[in-house]
Amino acid sequence: MEEFEVDEPLFEADEVPQNIWDKLSIALANKMRTMQGLDPIEFPDDDDEEDDN
Repeated sequence: MEEFEVDEPLFEADEVPQNIWDKLSIALANKMRTMQGLDPIEFPDDDDEEDDN
C-alpha cells in the first residue's frame, strides 16, 4: 500500500466529522437500547478525558 504525505490541517479537519459520527452512533445505540427497555450506554465526556491526561 502506498503512503502519501498529508498536511496536518487535513488530519485536524477529519476530527470534526469523526466526533460527530461517534456521537450520532452512540445516540442511535442508546435510543435502540431504551426502546428495548435497557439502560443507555454511558461514556465519559470529552472534557473528562482531557482532565485525565
